Amino acid sequence: MIGSLATSLVPFHTYQQVVRPLLVIDLAMFVGLLAIALAADRYWPLYTAALQLLAVALHGVRAYDPVILPDVYARLGGELVYPLLLALVLGTRRHVRRRPETDWVWQVRHEPFAGRDQR
Repeated sequence: MIGSLATSLVPFHTYQQVVRPLLVIDLAMFVGLLAIALAADRYWPLYTAALQLLAVALHGVRAYDPVILPDVYARLGGELVYPLLLALVLGTRRHVRRRPETDWVWQVRHEPFAGRDQR
């Protein structure tokens, strides 16, 4: 939500060159998603981090090859949000439907899972 709000506050630009404020926002989002993915005990946070890495790489491609059409640069940056949101929604939905168990690697289970026999 903070990334979306920050992106909406960036002033209008023509995408003729790399938009540095958007690069900073995308990079911060990637670092945050990567931190969550490394701490999570699920796969879907890795997918969101990978999709965000594509958004960061898009800025790098634009900096490397300024011949890329501004429309392509602008559109791809916006289009990458949809699969990221889909992974977030599906991952959250699957998380809610799971049996109660520890969700993160760093959590310690204090009680055994009900129904699981102890050895």
